[in-house]
This record gives sequence, structure tokens and C-alpha cells, in this order.
Amino acid sequence: LYYKQIDLGVADKLVSRPLLMYRAESLQLDHVPNDRSLLVEFVEATPMAGRAVVTVWDERHRLNIVLEQLPTYRFGDKLFVHFPMQPDAVFAGGQYEDVL
Repeated sequence: LYYKQIDLGVADKLVSRPLLMYRAESLQLDHVPNDRSLLVEFVEATPMAGRAVVTVWDERHRLNIVLEQLPTYRFGDKLFVHFPMQPDAVFAGGQYEDVL
């Protein structure tokens, strides 16, 4: 399954029309791209429970990422979200599929 040329894993071979879930703690944020990264814009960061919840924007999708420290990014900064090799969960037809 691909999203904007990023290989999101083998989920499409295991279920039809999967919905992939990535925990906010599983995503990484950086200034440098890699082969599993998506260009985004920084929106905001909120301190929460000793960490930071960071919101970024990908054209029409909002993504939240949990970081250990509050970042110093500014609104509109261009960054890259790095996806892990596999999603944390796969859902098909509204039901959880234990396929990983």
C-alpha cells in the first residue's frame, strides 16, 4: 500500500481496502527526508504529560506526533514525518485485523 510514493507496508496484500493506524509515538519528525518520509507543514505544539503533541499539515490531512520535548519550530516550517516500516494496526471494514 502506497501513500504519496511511500511504501506503508504489506497490509494491502493481507486485507482489502485497509485502514492503517500509526500511533503518534511511532512517527518521527525531522528536517531531513528519507525514503519513508512525507513533507508537511508545522502547525502547533502543545505540552502534555511531560511531552509534546505536535500537529502538522499534509495538504488536507492533519497528523499528530508525540515528541519527548517541546520543539522550537514555527508555524509553516517545512518538515518531514518519517513512517515506521509497518503500521501499528490494520483495520478492514471497520474491524481490527491482527495481520502484523
